[in-house]
Amino acid sequence: MQQKYAQTQETISPWNTASKTRDDLTPFAADNIDSQIQLRPIQLSDAPRVKDLMTMAISRPLSIAPIHKINEAQDFILGKNSNQNIRLGISHSRHGLIGGISYGFEKATPNQNYVLFSYWLGEAYQRQGHTFNALTLLFNHLRSQGNTDFLAKVYPSNTPSQHLLKKLGFQYNEISTSKDPSTFIHFTRLGPQIP
Repeated sequence: MQQKYAQTQETISPWNTASKTRDDLTPFAADNIDSQIQLRPIQLSDAPRVKDLMTMAISRPLSIAPIHKINEAQDFILGKNSNQNIRLGISHSRHGLIGGISYGFEKATPNQNYVLFSYWLGEAYQRQGHTFNALTLLFNHLRSQGNTDFLAKVYPSNTPSQHLLKKLGFQYNEISTSKDPSTFIHFTRLGPQIP
């Protein structure tokens, strides 16, 4: 079973969506952003840490299935039942893995794609600027590949995320409902602006 996960991990986590070579899976950080934070592909070997970080206090408000077992953490890492199939770990220089970002591409119009993304951070690491720094790294990386339009869907009760997105230059766009039935506030950031 572990071998199956390892093979799948490589194919669903390309760092550079245009190229799928192993070189594209290199972690990165930027000199002008908090050097304690870097983004890297999340690996199945991170499953015990994900299990520890993804408490009910984190998973419930994000509508993520509770993670109680290693195989549930592996499924989460692999992005099972998610259309955001590029999954990254937020890594801290002293604490190791502290959270994650996932993203995928959603067609807005025939000529426009959004990068639809989501993120989470372990409780002990919240409200310290780590998510802001990690998302800034992500946006800079994606902009370097020509992606400039970003979309986040946030629950109305998640006011810390709403504040963070506004700080990152996002604007409230619309409210939508989904099949489960959840209500989301859409925040978009269009164009090559820098936070």
